[in-house]
Amino acid sequence: MSIVKRLVKSQRWISQHGPMGHARTAYLKHQFVHARAAHLFRGVFDSFEKAVASAPDTAPTSYDNTASAQLYLERLQLDDYDHPALFWMADAVYRGLTRVADIGGAVGIKYFAFQPFIDYPENLRWLVIDMPAVAAEGRRFATVRGVDGQLQFSDQLADADGCEVLYASGALQYLDRSLPDILAGFETKPRRIIINTTPIHDRHAFFTLNSIGTAYCGYRVEAREPFIEAVQAQGYVLRDQWRNLGKRMPIIGKPEYSVEHYSGFCFDLKADADRNLQAGADGNGPPDAGRNSKANAGRDGLPDANGSPKAQAARNGSPGADGESAG
Repeated sequence: MSIVKRLVKSQRWISQHGPMGHARTAYLKHQFVHARAAHLFRGVFDSFEKAVASAPDTAPTSYDNTASAQLYLERLQLDDYDHPALFWMADAVYRGLTRVADIGGAVGIKYFAFQPFIDYPENLRWLVIDMPAVAAEGRRFATVRGVDGQLQFSDQLADADGCEVLYASGALQYLDRSLPDILAGFETKPRRIIINTTPIHDRHAFFTLNSIGTAYCGYRVEAREPFIEAVQAQGYVLRDQWRNLGKRMPIIGKPEYSVEHYSGFCFDLKADADRNLQAGADGNGPPDAGRNSKANAGRDGLPDANGSPKAQAARNGSPGADGESAG
């Protein structure tokens, strides 16, 4: 081991186990118990139920409350780590997949965030599935913004059965059932699955408790290879995977279980993946979404097909297509 690596390792150990590390751990534990800070994590458990049972009595134990439902009303912009998911969603819409089930999509955050970069067809139906209080707030929000014809809401996970695209951004970790278990219960499986901002550990699968500031929630963390293999066992092919750089999940006092970067994935049903590969080999496949759709404009901040630099506007919080700030 080089001297530099030894110094870095020593510095990390001191920051975690030295006096300042202990003081910071004590401070975070206090913040967690009193629900004063969002996105703190505490404990390592072998079940979702045990994680929830460990919650302090200072806040509710789910998103199903008014304060939690209103957390993201002003957060409709595209984040830096959304670009791979945007690419695969744009490709899905280009291929004619128009029935989207958005698990845990709050008030339709990504419906609005992706809208400046994808030409939504008139027959697009984007169904958000979330907690009852969140779904009720979403319906009100969609009506106010005049998109309730396309953007709809449900509080029943079973309503995702039969969708063409299953989308989940920052949501699978809050479910008491794993994604492979959910897929196994569907009569008609989605043709594409797009997952983003999901905590994936390189070795460990476990549960922890998450403080979101307004509530405590059980939190599922998957081990990378077993997770991929379990989804593939449901008849899927892994098309892509990526890391959400800069989005971390530090567990108080448990650095070995912390996640340095959240992850994203795209899976296609094997029959669709084989068909697309053959079409590409024959030269009859659709153009690459990254080159010929607004997804590329979203990556580069370039003008879209209509000559309007919507991508840069969304990044800067400038007025979007509806005249309101995307930030």
